Amino acid sequence: MMQISFFALTLAGLSAGTDVSRRLLNENRRRLNMWDDIGKAGKDIAHGAEKAANDIANGAEKAGQDIAHGAEDIANDAADAAKDIANDVVDIGNDIANDITKAFDKTGLDDVWTWTENAAVTAWSDAEGFLKGLGCMVENELTTCTTCVRDACNASLSDDVIDSIDGANNVAIRDMNDEFDPMFEACASALAACPSVTDCDNLNDLPESTQAVVSKTIEQCNMCYQCLPYGSTQEGCKPALDQSFGSDCDGCTEDEQNLYNAIYSCSSLELINDSIAELGEFYAPGADGYDAMNEICDSCLNCSDHGTQLYNTCSNWSKIKHGWDRTPPAVPAALSPSCVEDCCWEEGNSASDGEKIPGVAWPARVDTVEECAQLCVDTPKCNGFHYYGPRDNYYRDCYLKQGVTNVYAMSDNRNRQGGFCGMRA
Repeated sequence: MMQISFFALTLAGLSAGTDVSRRLLNENRRRLNMWDDIGKAGKDIAHGAEKAANDIANGAEKAGQDIAHGAEDIANDAADAAKDIANDVVDIGNDIANDITKAFDKTGLDDVWTWTENAAVTAWSDAEGFLKGLGCMVENELTTCTTCVRDACNASLSDDVIDSIDGANNVAIRDMNDEFDPMFEACASALAACPSVTDCDNLNDLPESTQAVVSKTIEQCNMCYQCLPYGSTQEGCKPALDQSFGSDCDGCTEDEQNLYNAIYSCSSLELINDSIAELGEFYAPGADGYDAMNEICDSCLNCSDHGTQLYNTCSNWSKIKHGWDRTPPAVPAALSPSCVEDCCWEEGNSASDGEKIPGVAWPARVDTVEECAQLCVDTPKCNGFHYYGPRDNYYRDCYLKQGVTNVYAMSDNRNRQGGFCGMRA
């Protein structure tokens, strides 16, 4: 029994040892497998990290290429947009140049310029009372050809003085016959054919590299807005013209020279208009020029050595005295770049009075001040507005108003433009 028991115990021990060994073996295998798994995982992690690094590097390279391509696309889009703006611009053209030239030829612009440059209004203003100043004071003596009157006329008049008077009278006659109107309208047509102020601003805001693509259109912008709007000057116009055509249009074709001359002519409109207004005041009843012309024609026409020359002078004076309204030509609203029809606005920071129009959007939303002005033109009762431009938080807000009587400057650093539509209820 003891042997059996021992044998049984031995077997049991062996069996138990075998189970332990198996468990140990299995545990070792499990651990080995675990380490293999960890090693494999480590390798996978390493490979994953390497792959991720490569992917990141490749992604960064691709992203950099995409950014570079994107920047290139943006630059190309900007250039294309600039070209589109340029292509949308209507060229002033030879037809308009011919219209301006014809209009100025009809008004005898050379004579007008000579008159204004020589200050013809005041060139002979000292003639007021010149007969009386020489002592011809006897009643009715100024209408009688006495020695005193003849001497006074011959001493005070000369070919140059009479030419100056004729120059002023010719301008008055032309204004009386509305001969300046075609000239103003031709310049307004030329300005309407120019790039818009907004387009020109957009072109000037482009990077220099992109501006080079549309440099000719930018030159045209400078030429248009330095020469054509009412208020331009010859001093400001000429450098812009020379930039486009070369100094004094040297080497220009005949058509180019005509265009140069025509646009340059438009820069004198305010000078001409102001001179006509001054002449109107000088020739008003009771003014110095009015009295002097009456004395010259009453006394010197038939009592001086200048009778033949004065015949035409006094004939024109009679027409002027009885037929001229002494007002300068009306300036077309289109000659102001800050107008749409009769709705005009201040370019600087400004606002307008007035009030909301019942039933009209407050505000309307539009992209440009020109569109805001057009909305006012198209809206009954609207006679003014204010608009917030692209450098303001309220950009595109357009407030249409009624009862506007005043547009005034503001100092609150806003990008706002106040507008008024003249002659509207």
